[in-house]
Amino acid sequence: MVEINDIVILSLPAVLRPETLMQGHWPLADHADPYCRALDGVGVYQASELLALYADGQVESLVRETRIPRLWLDTLRSLLDHHRYRAIPVSKLPGMPEAFHKVLRQRELRRSDALIMASRTREQRACLAVEAGVPVGEVDQLATFLDLTRKPGNKEVKAALCMSAGLRSLRDLGQQDPESFRKQLETLIREKGLQRAVPTPKEVRSDVCWARVYPAIFDL
Repeated sequence: MVEINDIVILSLPAVLRPETLMQGHWPLADHADPYCRALDGVGVYQASELLALYADGQVESLVRETRIPRLWLDTLRSLLDHHRYRAIPVSKLPGMPEAFHKVLRQRELRRSDALIMASRTREQRACLAVEAGVPVGEVDQLATFLDLTRKPGNKEVKAALCMSAGLRSLRDLGQQDPESFRKQLETLIREKGLQRAVPTPKEVRSDVCWARVYPAIFDL
């Protein structure tokens, strides 16, 4: 399966800042630009490639080659691992009609990562809609939900809130002005009578900034 959240290393300095990181990851802000350039310079271009080096026990050689402190790399690995996509059973996806579940079973699409790869393009979603006998708009809505929930922390309620705000993708989220978007979410939460706190300014700023570095998966 393709690594769905395979972030480009050179895009990371934009989010390796105290205002977008949890406190435990603040040390990554130090030397973020030169260290990310050093990783790119030795052929570590994607998050998946750094994680693979850890899995293969090749980190010490990377430290020697790049002269990046091991602690900094360990902290980056922890952060990138947090942002990996965690698939869930498609049976747990909300709001899908039984006819659509039947098609997914026939296609043996049992996990959300497989469904993502089978619904990336407009043509793929149109085929799924025809097979299930549902409007293509419903499949597009599902694709939007899948895209928004690729980011850790974007669960069902938060994704639904973003969709109510008119977002169709993580790319749309990355185009928002954090302050204006937070006010929009505050209004939606009040109007819908949702029993949830308004996201903090840092939470919204972090969400918007991270959305800018996630790879575009869907043609939405």
